[in-house]
Amino acid sequence: MKYVYIPESMVPALRAAGLTLTGAEDVKKLTSVDFLAGILSPADVAFYWYANIYTSGYLPLPLTASMESAVKEVLDPTSANNATDSRWAAIKAKFQDYVLNKSAPFVPMEGKRLYVSLLDENTVMLSHIDGPTETERDMYDRVIRTLHALIPFEALANFPLFGAYLTATQRDLHGS
Repeated sequence: MKYVYIPESMVPALRAAGLTLTGAEDVKKLTSVDFLAGILSPADVAFYWYANIYTSGYLPLPLTASMESAVKEVLDPTSANNATDSRWAAIKAKFQDYVLNKSAPFVPMEGKRLYVSLLDENTVMLSHIDGPTETERDMYDRVIRTLHALIPFEALANFPLFGAYLTATQRDLHGS
């Protein structure tokens, strides 16, 4: 199972470019440097790439430990196809700035909840949306229910995500 994390600030531009962010046809576009560079600035594409690789500031670790980034291998700085593209050079330079100088944009999570949507049989979209905050257990429960549409419960029970759900449930029940 793979995920695509879309920083909330990029959702309007992606929707304006015709993406529904709910279907399989969006997966190819969300993992295409050419498509993203055509609608987002090099800094935005670099941040999109960064947020999908260095997820700790944006997504819970048990979630990213349970799935792979669909973006990670697509935006490969060593790819021969990308080496001569001037857009790619600007994206790569900004990405390196984010990594080396720890200068990636801060994404406030207060007043946000994690949005989860199946894009295809192998990919989920994750983003943060305005809405009532929820408990960690409720968030994990929603993600597990979404994934269960494609993955048998027996397999989900082996995901780090499920262990985090059990820990959060125990903490909620025992108040610690």
